[in-house]
Amino acid sequence: MEEQRWKPPMMGSVKLSVDVACFEGQRMGWGVVARDATGQFLFGVVKRSQIQWNPEEVESGGVLWAETGINRPI
Repeated sequence: MEEQRWKPPMMGSVKLSVDVACFEGQRMGWGVVARDATGQFLFGVVKRSQIQWNPEEVESGGVLWAETGINRPI
């Protein structure tokens, strides 16, 4: 298997990395990490849920959830 390396986004952009874990009993968890073009960590979030969706739906939802948080003050 070829090693995959993180590639930065274009200057002035933010890159979101999303991962999902599905467990028995209709439980799941997912996380999002945001980095800028220099690789600087901007924010990260994790969420657990009792609802079981397929991984593609969860990753899409994670990106949308993170994007709504980008424009909010912390």
